[in-house]
Amino acid sequence: MKAIVIGGSGMTGRKVVKELAERDMQVTLLLRKEFKDDSWKMENVKTQIIDFDNMSKLPEDLFKADVAVNCLGTTRHDAGSAEAFVRIDYEYPMEFAKRTRQYASHFLSVGSGAPDKNSWLLYPKTKGRLEHGIQELGFPKTSLFRPGLLLFPGEQRPRDRTLEGFAIAVSNFFGIKSFTCETAQLGKVIAHVAQKPHSEKVKIYENDQINNFKC
Repeated sequence: MKAIVIGGSGMTGRKVVKELAERDMQVTLLLRKEFKDDSWKMENVKTQIIDFDNMSKLPEDLFKADVAVNCLGTTRHDAGSAEAFVRIDYEYPMEFAKRTRQYASHFLSVGSGAPDKNSWLLYPKTKGRLEHGIQELGFPKTSLFRPGLLLFPGEQRPRDRTLEGFAIAVSNFFGIKSFTCETAQLGKVIAHVAQKPHSEKVKIYENDQINNFKC
């Protein structure tokens, strides 16, 4: 089985690529720039540098895969502006979905909790628009993942982790995981669903389902 992934250099994406590769899937990872990760040293992982702003002009053969996975995501702060945020979180994934629609029988996308395309707020509105747009394309199967606050235990992230530390402390104190999700678990769930898809045309995985999913 062949999989094509965008957003594979992110904290969640790296876990997804690793899990897909360990399940003996042939993985093509589309990147905007060079990026190295030990899990990509496997023979069944290939990287391809592309111009995301001109994705519509790239050769069709590049997008031939059985499964397409979108792990691309950022924040307005990291993107630098609202326009850049929308470009990364909506425009790039939508173009990726359009290019893979002809070939992929299953599209999987990582979003967030409470997406709402009619929201006045930028983040939930953008996530909601993306989910709606992907469903409108009519893939044979679509899987939408809505994790809570993403946690990266034991890993460094290139920005302030105060909120993460607070979430971990609260979660541990109360023994709950209702608003957090570890990227390791999310990666396993996405890879499992990619390899062994559900029977529904569209399936949404909320945070509790992701945390309690048995791979």
